[in-house]
Amino acid sequence: MTHGCHVGHWIQALLEGEVLDAGVRREIADFLTQTATACDEPLSELFRPRPQAYGGILESALASLEEQAHQLERMAQEADRDLTDLMRAVPAERRLKVHRALARFRSPLLVERLVEECRRQVTVDPFEAYELASLARDVALRVPHSVWGAAPAMTALALATAFQGNALRAAGDLRGAQPLLDFALSLFLDQGDLDPLVEAELHHLAALLCRDGRRIAAAEEHLYRAREIYLECGEDEALARLLISQATTECEDGRVEAALRTTEEALRHIDHLSDPRLSLMAEHNLTSYLQHLGRFAEAEARLGANAALYEQFPEAWTQRRRRWLEARIARGLGRVDQAERAFLTLREELLSQGLGYDAALAGLELALVHLQLGRGDKVRRLAEEMVPIFLAQDIGREAMAALLLFAEAAVRDSATTTMVLELIGFLERTPRSVQRRGCGRG
Repeated sequence: MTHGCHVGHWIQALLEGEVLDAGVRREIADFLTQTATACDEPLSELFRPRPQAYGGILESALASLEEQAHQLERMAQEADRDLTDLMRAVPAERRLKVHRALARFRSPLLVERLVEECRRQVTVDPFEAYELASLARDVALRVPHSVWGAAPAMTALALATAFQGNALRAAGDLRGAQPLLDFALSLFLDQGDLDPLVEAELHHLAALLCRDGRRIAAAEEHLYRAREIYLECGEDEALARLLISQATTECEDGRVEAALRTTEEALRHIDHLSDPRLSLMAEHNLTSYLQHLGRFAEAEARLGANAALYEQFPEAWTQRRRRWLEARIARGLGRVDQAERAFLTLREELLSQGLGYDAALAGLELALVHLQLGRGDKVRRLAEEMVPIFLAQDIGREAMAALLLFAEAAVRDSATTTMVLELIGFLERTPRSVQRRGCGRG
């Protein structure tokens, strides 16, 4: 191997955090000095009088890079310890720990770790996600500009604020989420030294909020801007998440075939071994789109093929989503008795856990089964039970009109499958829906 190859190897090793001893640094300096001497005459004249000085400058630069790498590693380890310490405490004590500390909990690296925890929680427990994002914001406000610089400190604040808004969105509070997302975007874009990946993430979160507010054109504009950044940066995992969000936006706009194609594209960007949760999210959504398109046999085969993937996530939320989709597919395939048992069980579970909205949604699914079996009296009783629950929610004018139309038709024994499917579609578009929040992030 030539000296040049050695130098490339050593510089790569340095960038990856390895320590270069003094002898290696000296050899790199000698190589560059020799290279300068072998160059064209004007350049060699610059180096020939002081090759030792040049070697000293290089040694100093390499030593400085090593020290910075070690310092960053120490800060990362400190952020990991701080995160562990905070997560061990109950939520009510976490913010007190931060506010009472004098020197700890002041790093943008800790903000990033708290945001990642928030990302994992947002679909499972948006209220816990909001607490984590609020904690991240408290830490961001304590980041010393003199140590980290103004841009990283303000970027951390924008990111934490955006995830506060995203948690409120996931909990159904779109009005509360909007000013937080607006503030985060304006705060971040006012900075001179922008991190493109943070900018993309903020646009992604803004797109989710626009989607939930049925502002489809605005959502797709944010998605486009984020997608361009991820493609330019070669961020496959982030791009996959974005494509999953794009697909749900297309589905809710009635473009289910487009949603199917977009999800297939997302799957090509996922490392299925390193991120099985993201893989499950895409696979589940793809199966759901097949079911929406009436391709029930394909959907059932896909669900079966992913059985082992579902088993990796035994939490009740994910397994309930799986059973809900199984029941829909069974109904589509004409196995109405199986579908009836499944939706009855889901409804009872949700009621026992105080999830009245989702229980009422399961009741609508059950109403579809009863309509297939010609049981008008049972449809009427379900309508009497579920209508007050939905009327107590902020479900939007379209959903409210469809609900009242269904209730009136149920009383007259004239409710139809199309009517109930449209109502379910409206209600699923609310962030509080069990069907809406998905199996994973986003």
